[in-house]
Amino acid sequence: METLQRFKKLSMLLVLLAISGILSAQTPQFYNYNNGTSANSFPLNQAAGKMVQWLIPVGNFTQPTPATAGNITKFYVYVPALYPLSSTYTSFKLMFKQVSDSLLTAGSFLTGGWDTVYQRANVTLSAGGGSWLMFTLDHPFNFNPALSLAIQMEQCSSTQGTGFSIQFTPAPGTRRFYSVGGCPFVYSGASTGMPNVGFDVVPAGFALTDLIYYKFKNNPSPTLTPNFAVPG
Repeated sequence: METLQRFKKLSMLLVLLAISGILSAQTPQFYNYNNGTSANSFPLNQAAGKMVQWLIPVGNFTQPTPATAGNITKFYVYVPALYPLSSTYTSFKLMFKQVSDSLLTAGSFLTGGWDTVYQRANVTLSAGGGSWLMFTLDHPFNFNPALSLAIQMEQCSSTQGTGFSIQFTPAPGTRRFYSVGGCPFVYSGASTGMPNVGFDVVPAGFALTDLIYYKFKNNPSPTLTPNFAVPG
């Protein structure tokens, strides 16, 4: 009976994970905004390359519910309705770190402690206008909702397929740093505004610790299962 109950729980968990995967392909599990009123072409719509740093303060990821602690496995940026994305990039990189600050101090880039969560020598990114562009991270990033999330996105060249941008919501204070064009990246300036971004989270330490083993009758070998179906 105990084994049967574990099997039922495991089956339900797998169903829920499958449903979650389908939904997260379209909408982040947690996000800050998807209704911003402005758009910005940095860093994705710059042929010579560009780097930006964003700071998302504590308590900003509240949609559809406040973000919970755990491991970020997917990251999203919102593409405005009028600026669909289609371009190929070289030296594309996405990095995260968490800080206690709620605003950036203009003058120089944030340095030290960055975790490179997504990196490609060459990558083609595409997303329709009015949709989320999703990145499946190369490894999970541990997220603490009590700290601000700093994000660095960079690329060294772009084919600039269309005039795409990232959607922004007005916000006071310094929220973004950006470089001059091209690599290596040199600090150029700062601005206000909050990028519309989100992520999916898996609870920290999540694992399937219970395993179920079945022995089938008349197995032709230890690794094969006979086919008793009629017709086969």
